[in-house]
Amino acid sequence: RPSRKQEGRGFQPSGRTLSNLAQVVTGVAEVRNLYGTGHGRSKAPEPDVAHARLVVNAAVTVATFLLEVWQGRKRDRDDSATAHNGHG
Repeated sequence: RPSRKQEGRGFQPSGRTLSNLAQVVTGVAEVRNLYGTGHGRSKAPEPDVAHARLVVNAAVTVATFLLEVWQGRKRDRDDSATAHNGHG
């Protein structure tokens, strides 16, 4: 249950959750380096389908989260600027 201080702000992920999200980014990069064709490689080993799907879905989840947070903050700034300028 959120504290009284947090109730008005909506859900705020814990530091541990955000840290684990950063670990997902690191893991995706490691898989890309291991299985990708970057760094001048023309051929690389192929991961099995289940692991490939896991990495792709993890990357989509992180990217979606970051985009939604950015959009929310941008919307808040735009709303604040509109209110500050007396339009709204």
